[in-house]
Amino acid sequence: MATTNRVDSSIRKIENAYKLGETLLKESPEGIIHGATETLARKYRIKAEKVRKLRALADANRGFTRDQLVDQFHKFKKKGRSLTLSHLIRSLAIKNRNRRKGALGIALEKKLSSHLFQGLITSMQAKPHRAGRQHKAIKLPSLDQFIQNKVWAWERELALHLDNKKNTFKDNELKEKVHALRASMENIKDHGLAIKQK
Repeated sequence: MATTNRVDSSIRKIENAYKLGETLLKESPEGIIHGATETLARKYRIKAEKVRKLRALADANRGFTRDQLVDQFHKFKKKGRSLTLSHLIRSLAIKNRNRRKGALGIALEKKLSSHLFQGLITSMQAKPHRAGRQHKAIKLPSLDQFIQNKVWAWERELALHLDNKKNTFKDNELKEKVHALRASMENIKDHGLAIKQK
Protein backbone atom coordinates (compact mmCIF):
# COMPACT_ATOMS: atom_id res chain seq x y z
CA MET A 1 0.00 0.00 0.00
CA ALA A 2 2.85 2.40 0.90
CA THR A 3 4.51 1.63 -2.47
CA THR A 4 1.26 2.36 -4.34
CA ASN A 5 0.90 5.66 -2.46
CA ARG A 6 4.46 6.65 -3.38
CA VAL A 7 3.88 5.86 -7.05
CA ASP A 8 0.55 7.73 -7.08
CA SER A 9 2.15 10.72 -5.35
CA SER A 10 4.96 10.81 -7.92
CA ILE A 11 2.48 10.57 -10.79
CA ARG A 12 0.47 13.47 -9.32
CA LYS A 13 3.60 15.64 -9.13
CA ILE A 14 4.48 14.90 -12.75
CA GLU A 15 0.87 15.44 -13.85
CA ASN A 16 0.69 18.81 -12.08
CA ALA A 17 4.01 19.89 -13.59
CA TYR A 18 2.81 18.83 -17.05
CA LYS A 19 -0.44 20.78 -16.65
CA LEU A 20 1.54 23.86 -15.62
CA GLY A 21 3.76 23.31 -18.66
CA GLU A 22 0.66 23.27 -20.89
CA THR A 23 -0.53 26.53 -19.30
CA LEU A 24 2.89 28.12 -19.78
CA LEU A 25 2.87 27.09 -23.43
CA LYS A 26 -0.58 28.64 -23.96
CA GLU A 27 0.50 31.86 -22.29
CA SER A 28 3.79 32.09 -24.16
CA PRO A 29 3.72 34.35 -27.21
CA GLU A 30 4.59 32.74 -30.53
CA GLY A 31 8.34 32.89 -31.02
CA ILE A 32 8.84 33.65 -27.28
CA ILE A 33 9.58 37.37 -27.29
CA HIS A 34 12.32 38.74 -25.04
CA GLY A 35 11.30 38.91 -21.39
CA ALA A 36 8.25 36.62 -21.75
CA THR A 37 9.85 33.76 -19.84
CA GLU A 38 10.84 36.01 -16.95
CA THR A 39 7.30 37.48 -16.85
CA LEU A 40 5.79 33.98 -16.57
CA ALA A 41 8.36 33.03 -13.93
CA ARG A 42 7.27 36.00 -11.80
CA LYS A 43 3.58 35.27 -12.37
CA TYR A 44 3.85 31.61 -11.27
CA ARG A 45 6.60 32.23 -8.72
CA ILE A 46 9.06 29.79 -10.24
CA LYS A 47 12.50 30.22 -11.78
CA ALA A 48 12.80 31.14 -15.46
CA GLU A 49 14.76 27.92 -16.06
CA LYS A 50 11.84 25.90 -14.71
CA VAL A 51 9.46 27.75 -17.06
CA ARG A 52 11.65 26.65 -19.99
CA LYS A 53 11.83 23.04 -18.78
CA LEU A 54 8.10 22.69 -18.15
CA ARG A 55 7.24 24.24 -21.51
CA ALA A 56 9.55 21.76 -23.21
CA LEU A 57 8.05 18.88 -21.24
CA ALA A 58 4.50 19.72 -22.35
CA ASP A 59 5.46 20.56 -25.94
CA ALA A 60 4.06 17.74 -28.12
CA ASN A 61 6.95 18.15 -30.59
CA ARG A 62 9.89 18.41 -28.18
CA GLY A 63 8.53 16.74 -25.07
CA PHE A 64 5.74 14.32 -24.22
CA THR A 65 2.24 14.00 -25.59
CA ARG A 66 -0.54 13.15 -23.12
CA ASP A 67 -0.62 9.58 -24.45
CA GLN A 68 3.12 9.17 -23.95
CA LEU A 69 2.82 10.46 -20.41
CA VAL A 70 -0.05 8.07 -19.64
CA ASP A 71 2.06 5.24 -21.07
CA GLN A 72 4.82 6.11 -18.58
CA PHE A 73 2.31 6.16 -15.72
CA HIS A 74 1.07 2.67 -16.67
CA LYS A 75 4.66 1.41 -16.54
CA PHE A 76 5.20 3.00 -13.12
CA LYS A 77 2.12 1.26 -11.72
CA LYS A 78 3.05 -2.06 -13.31
CA LYS A 79 6.57 -1.93 -11.80
CA GLY A 80 5.39 -0.59 -8.45
CA ARG A 81 7.88 2.27 -8.59
CA SER A 82 8.21 5.49 -10.54
CA LEU A 83 10.67 7.84 -12.12
CA THR A 84 10.68 11.49 -11.10
CA LEU A 85 9.90 14.71 -12.91
CA SER A 86 13.66 15.24 -13.12
CA HIS A 87 14.05 11.95 -15.06
CA LEU A 88 11.45 13.05 -17.62
CA ILE A 89 12.96 16.50 -18.04
CA ARG A 90 16.49 15.11 -18.40
CA SER A 91 15.21 12.62 -21.00
CA LEU A 92 14.29 15.52 -23.31
CA ALA A 93 17.97 15.71 -24.26
CA ILE A 94 17.30 12.52 -26.28
CA LYS A 95 15.54 13.81 -29.38
CA ASN A 96 14.66 10.42 -30.86
CA ARG A 97 11.44 9.35 -29.15
CA ASN A 98 12.12 5.62 -29.36
CA ARG A 99 15.58 6.00 -27.85
CA ARG A 100 14.14 8.27 -25.16
CA LYS A 101 11.47 5.69 -24.33
CA GLY A 102 14.18 3.01 -24.18
CA ALA A 103 16.35 5.09 -21.86
CA LEU A 104 13.43 5.73 -19.51
CA GLY A 105 12.68 2.01 -19.53
CA ILE A 106 16.28 1.26 -18.47
CA ALA A 107 16.11 3.90 -15.73
CA LEU A 108 12.90 2.38 -14.36
CA GLU A 109 14.14 -1.22 -14.62
CA LYS A 110 17.57 -0.51 -13.08
CA LYS A 111 16.21 1.96 -10.48
CA LEU A 112 18.59 4.68 -11.70
CA SER A 113 18.64 7.94 -9.76
CA SER A 114 18.18 11.05 -11.94
CA HIS A 115 21.93 11.69 -11.52
CA LEU A 116 22.86 8.21 -12.82
CA PHE A 117 20.25 8.59 -15.54
CA GLN A 118 22.09 11.70 -16.71
CA GLY A 119 25.19 9.54 -17.10
CA LEU A 120 23.22 7.11 -19.25
CA ILE A 121 21.95 9.98 -21.42
CA THR A 122 25.48 11.34 -21.81
CA SER A 123 26.77 7.91 -22.89
CA MET A 124 23.96 7.63 -25.43
CA GLN A 125 24.71 11.09 -26.83
CA ALA A 126 28.45 10.44 -27.02
CA LYS A 127 28.25 8.33 -30.16
CA PRO A 128 30.26 9.89 -33.02
CA HIS A 129 28.29 11.57 -35.79
CA ARG A 130 28.79 10.30 -39.31
CA ALA A 131 27.79 13.57 -40.90
CA GLY A 132 28.90 17.09 -40.15
CA ARG A 133 32.05 18.25 -38.47
CA GLN A 134 33.94 15.58 -36.55
CA HIS A 135 35.05 16.18 -32.97
CA LYS A 136 38.76 16.99 -32.72
CA ALA A 137 40.99 15.52 -30.04
CA ILE A 138 42.75 18.16 -27.96
CA LYS A 139 46.54 18.17 -28.26
CA LEU A 140 47.92 17.94 -24.73
CA PRO A 141 51.32 19.19 -23.53
CA SER A 142 51.77 15.86 -21.71
CA LEU A 143 49.41 12.92 -22.19
CA ASP A 144 51.25 11.05 -19.40
CA GLN A 145 50.57 13.82 -16.89
CA PHE A 146 46.98 14.24 -18.05
CA ILE A 147 46.23 10.51 -17.58
CA GLN A 148 47.94 10.39 -14.17
CA ASN A 149 45.99 13.43 -12.95
CA LYS A 150 42.71 11.94 -14.19
CA VAL A 151 43.44 8.58 -12.56
CA TRP A 152 44.29 10.27 -9.24
CA ALA A 153 40.92 12.08 -9.36
CA TRP A 154 38.94 8.99 -10.45
CA GLU A 155 40.55 6.74 -7.85
CA ARG A 156 39.90 9.27 -5.07
CA GLU A 157 36.22 9.50 -5.98
CA LEU A 158 35.91 5.73 -6.37
CA ALA A 159 37.59 5.17 -3.00
CA LEU A 160 35.09 7.49 -1.29
CA HIS A 161 32.20 5.32 -2.47
CA LEU A 162 33.88 1.92 -2.06
CA ASP A 163 35.19 2.65 1.45
CA ASN A 164 31.76 3.78 2.64
CA LYS A 165 30.35 0.72 4.43
CA LYS A 166 26.80 1.85 3.58
CA ASN A 167 27.51 1.22 -0.10
CA THR A 168 27.30 -2.42 -1.22
CA PHE A 169 27.34 -4.14 -4.60
CA LYS A 170 24.37 -6.19 -5.76
CA ASP A 171 26.34 -7.74 -8.62
CA ASN A 172 29.40 -9.75 -7.50
CA GLU A 173 30.90 -9.87 -11.00
CA LEU A 174 30.73 -6.09 -11.23
CA LYS A 175 32.26 -5.84 -7.73
CA GLU A 176 35.27 -7.92 -8.82
CA LYS A 177 35.74 -5.84 -11.97
CA VAL A 178 35.56 -2.55 -10.07
CA HIS A 179 38.10 -3.74 -7.47
CA ALA A 180 40.38 -4.88 -10.31
CA LEU A 181 39.96 -1.45 -11.90
CA ARG A 182 40.89 0.22 -8.63
CA ALA A 183 44.02 -1.96 -8.38
CA SER A 184 44.99 -0.88 -11.92
CA MET A 185 44.48 2.76 -10.92
CA GLU A 186 46.74 2.25 -7.91
CA ASN A 187 49.43 0.84 -10.23
CA ILE A 188 49.21 3.89 -12.48
CA LYS A 189 49.45 6.20 -9.43
CA ASP A 190 52.50 4.28 -8.14
CA HIS A 191 54.09 4.47 -11.58
CA GLY A 192 53.52 8.24 -11.63
CA LEU A 193 55.13 8.64 -8.21
CA ALA A 194 58.12 6.53 -9.29
CA ILE A 195 58.66 8.79 -12.31
CA LYS A 196 58.51 11.92 -10.13
CA GLN A 197 61.08 10.48 -7.72
CA LYS A 198 63.64 9.76 -10.45
